[in-house]
Amino acid sequence: RRIPFHSFMSMEWPDGHETIADYIAIDGTTYYKPNGKWITASTAALDLEKLKATANISCHLEGTEFVDGDNADYYVTHGTWKGDMDLDVHARYWISKSTGLPLRFTNTFDVGKLAHGGTSTRFEYSNVAAPIISK
Repeated sequence: RRIPFHSFMSMEWPDGHETIADYIAIDGTTYYKPNGKWITASTAALDLEKLKATANISCHLEGTEFVDGDNADYYVTHGTWKGDMDLDVHARYWISKSTGLPLRFTNTFDVGKLAHGGTSTRFEYSNVAAPIISK
C-alpha cells in the first residue's frame, strides 16, 4: 500500500530563477501543480528499467538530525547515468526514524550543456486529499 503524500518542491536554475511546484500522490494518481494550476502527472515517458540499467549510485548514512521535530537518518548519495544524456546527481535524504518515510530531499544535478541546478523538496503525510482539477 502506498502512503499518500503532498510534496513541495523548489528548483533553482543556473540563471538564478526559481521554479516552485507541488505534487500530491494519492489513490494511484499523481497530481502536479507547476504554475498554480493542478494537472494529472504522467510518468509514462519515464523508462525506469533503462534508468536503472545505466545507473551508478552510491549511498551512505551520514548521521541523524531533527527535521521539523522528527528524528531522521540523513543519507548522502551520488549517482551518474550514461545514455541519451549524461546525468550527475548529488543528493541528501532525511528519512524519519519513526515512520521510515522521507521528510526532505535536496539535490544538485548536472546534465552537461542541457541544464544544471538544484532542488529542495519537503514531504507531508497528514490531511492529504486529491486536488480539484480545473479545466
